[in-house]
Formats: sequence, C-alpha cells, structure tokens
Amino acid sequence: MRFYVYSRQKAKRESYRINESTLIISITDPGLAPNVFARNSNIIGLCRLQFDDVTEENARPEDVLMSESDALKIKDYVLRYKDRVECIIVHCEVGISRSAGVMAAIQKYLLGDDSAIFNNSAFSPNMYCYRMMLDAFEI
Repeated sequence: MRFYVYSRQKAKRESYRINESTLIISITDPGLAPNVFARNSNIIGLCRLQFDDVTEENARPEDVLMSESDALKIKDYVLRYKDRVECIIVHCEVGISRSAGVMAAIQKYLLGDDSAIFNNSAFSPNMYCYRMMLDAFEI
C-alpha cells in the first residue's frame, strides 16, 4: 500500500492522476468550502472533516479542535477500505501538520511503524491529531 500526505492544492491536482484504488481523507479548515476532486473511479472512498490546526495547549475559544468523533470517523474509513485500496491520501490545507499527524497514526496502525512521517523533515505532525488517532485505533 502507498501513503501520501498532500496539501489541499496538491491533493486536488493529484486526484486527476490517480490510477489505483484510493481512499482520500480530506481535512479542511472550518468554514472553508470542501476540496474538489476529479471524478475518478479509482477514488473509492472519501472522508471529509473540518477542524483547525491547533492543539489543546494553543487553541483559542473560537478554534475547532479535532474531536473524538473526527478520529473515529477516520478510523472507520480506514477499517472499511484498508483491504480494498492500494493507496491512502491524507490532505490538509498545507500538508505538513494535521495530515501528517493523522497519517503517522494510520501507518502506525496498519504497518506498526510511523517513522516515514516522523523521520521526514518535510512534516511537522500535529501531535494532538496523532494522539487522537492513536486513541481511536486503540494503540
């Protein structure tokens, strides 16, 4: 299985090139329109969520934290599609923090190893998202 962490724009662009069965987890900022993807029959699952790139420590009252139900929704999609897809894409607005935290936990669950994210200097995983996902996967 292949795993990709993308920005909003790159996920949209790459959706036109997907040539294998793919699950997309799309994380956008609250209040923004959902990301738009190509009508591509290889995209067999699409999970949409909206929450801010914050942690409990730095969240302001108006921020939307990733919730337990968000984490469980992602888990449900991963469990539903993991045996049917060849690729999982997780994107957020910039593709550095929320998506990396979520993907690290997905890889920890599916592969037993999250080092592809944590050892890549292109990412700065949101540790709140990572912990929420680990809890959802009961790791």
